[in-house]
Amino acid sequence: MTEVDRFGGGSAMVWGGICGGNRTRLVVVNGTLTSSQRYRNEIFTPVVLPYLRTNGAGLTFQQDNATAHTARATREFLNQNNVDMLDWPSNS
Repeated sequence: MTEVDRFGGGSAMVWGGICGGNRTRLVVVNGTLTSSQRYRNEIFTPVVLPYLRTNGAGLTFQQDNATAHTARATREFLNQNNVDMLDWPSNS
């Protein structure tokens, strides 16, 4: 008997943000998003910052503990842009 994967076994990485009845645009990420620089350049600067500037009065941003999210350069970038962050447990 031969096992067959009918759906190709592929995957896609996407990023999106939601808040109440609003949402950011969905970003399709090429490859994996492991670098802080790519996260800042492809997600935060073009998508998150404009969203927060338009809708962000009183919002607190939350993300998981992915390496690109917790990198020192990312934390400094968020601080420089006055993004209010929710602390997240290290083993979440």
